[in-house]
Amino acid sequence: MRRIKGMKKALLAVSMTLALTMGVGLTGPAMVVPVYADENNQQNNNQQNNNQQNNNQQEDVASLGKDGYISELQDYANNKIISNGLSKEQATAISNVMNSAINAIKNSGDAGQWSIITQSAKAEMDALVYKIPSDASGFLQLTDMYGTQTAKYGQTVNIPLSFVNFAPVVITDVMVTPVVSNLSTEWPFVPTSATSAQSIASFPAYDRNVDIHAVRQDIGFNFTVREDAKSGYYPLKFNVTYTRKGVNEKTEVVTYIKIVGKPESGSLEEVKDANTSKPRIIVTGFETEPARVKAGETFTLNVHVQNTSSTEGVKNVLFDLQAAPEGTDKTNTYSAFLPTSGSSSVYVESIAPKATTDLKIEMSAKADLAEKPYVLEVQMKYDCQNSVDLTDTASVSIPIYQNARCETSNVEISPESINVGEEANIMFSVYNTGRTNLNNVWVKFKGDSITGGEAYLGNITPGGTGSLDTNVTGAAATTDDGKIIAEISFENESGDITTIEKEMYLTVNEAMVDDFGGGDMGFDDGGMGIEEEQPKKAPIIPIIIGVVVVVAAVVGFIFWKKKKGSKKKAAVDDLADLEDLFTDDDKEQK
Repeated sequence: MRRIKGMKKALLAVSMTLALTMGVGLTGPAMVVPVYADENNQQNNNQQNNNQQNNNQQEDVASLGKDGYISELQDYANNKIISNGLSKEQATAISNVMNSAINAIKNSGDAGQWSIITQSAKAEMDALVYKIPSDASGFLQLTDMYGTQTAKYGQTVNIPLSFVNFAPVVITDVMVTPVVSNLSTEWPFVPTSATSAQSIASFPAYDRNVDIHAVRQDIGFNFTVREDAKSGYYPLKFNVTYTRKGVNEKTEVVTYIKIVGKPESGSLEEVKDANTSKPRIIVTGFETEPARVKAGETFTLNVHVQNTSSTEGVKNVLFDLQAAPEGTDKTNTYSAFLPTSGSSSVYVESIAPKATTDLKIEMSAKADLAEKPYVLEVQMKYDCQNSVDLTDTASVSIPIYQNARCETSNVEISPESINVGEEANIMFSVYNTGRTNLNNVWVKFKGDSITGGEAYLGNITPGGTGSLDTNVTGAAATTDDGKIIAEISFENESGDITTIEKEMYLTVNEAMVDDFGGGDMGFDDGGMGIEEEQPKKAPIIPIIIGVVVVVAAVVGFIFWKKKKGSKKKAAVDDLADLEDLFTDDDKEQK
């Protein structure tokens, strides 16, 4: 059992390492360690350690022979289908590649070819996965980990940028550069202090097994606020270049800072020209009730919004909350969230300058959603003093969790009745009927009359089956109806443990002791347990008297018969015969 458990861990580790190496995410957000510009050397050392570990894990898989490579292909294919939400056609194509490679391995006697076949099949599966966006704007985003920074004129401030990668693709050589302007209304910092760039060596692929708020990589910029900076909220733009699969690409990210200028410098809202800024409404955060939203359940979403203008309020504000379309093509899209009231709009009469308000709406999540974050767009339309129908858009990402579910087959117990000290074989199957993995599946037995039977089934993927084949030993005779309990426990993706019980019946009898050698049980040779009556011993004295009478009669008869022949030899012979007769009779009596 320990060997099987170790083999499964090795296979899982190899699948994860290979998936990251080939630029494909596994199934959700990976824990990302913040990397600053001066941490590149440490990260290179970590990469070398990872490469060494990867080589060791590949050797472990090779030591398992054909079965090891076949299991690795099956895990890789299942992971591709589940984590990427593939269509039926794509899933079928992935399965065909897997089956073709498995047949090739089975038909090949060359162990050196098994690894080549496995790697080739993985590359072909990667090519069938849905197309990654052409730029990172759809998945490389800033989080609100640090909130909006505030700085005063003449002050040096650090602007932290907390990045998160939502795509199942590895990004390397990330370079972040601020977009600097000489206009104080666009860039509130001294231009010469903002010429440096920050780099991130690589972004691991998205991993849903890690909380979305913990998935980030941080960098920071130090800027000095201009003495003549105007008060207000400034959008700070940063150009981002990176390399994905050997191709150089770029995108742009935006964060905000609140600047407190000198009273005589005025504010941004007071700038009267063609590019005068208008009131902006931003999303400052959100919560859900319950905090963990599960597929198929109803939840309340509370979105916090703020009017960033310090001088002008907004009115007739209409918010429309729409889930980003999900699906593989234009004819097969759906919304992950639907409002329970039928309307996704929230109306707010007005929001004063710098004021905040909350938007509450009850929504339901589709029951068949995969376990991952889903984007909800907040579309805004509002009026201000000098403008009407101003629009803006923000978004929030809501993680969805799946309930772990399982069913079991009928139990087969052989034999159904045993004696104490004997074993019975128990077999049944565990089916994963949910949409999330059942991890670390254990089966343990409870009962006063049995011991043993504990078994580890490992991880069971959605739609997969775990088979139990184990033995229990009779420990004590059954005193009731023979009911024993099988406890089946497993973990979900968040590590929460669930235990279910399955009843079954096994009779344990007292041990039977056989006695065929004159023991105390009194069984006869037929084993029927019937005690045979022993013959009574005859009294000694009557037997001796009887023998004497018989001898006397015989002697008298012999002497009568031979009275005319008194030869010594004849008499001696007769006496010898008499002695032999006595001896035989005595033996019979004994």
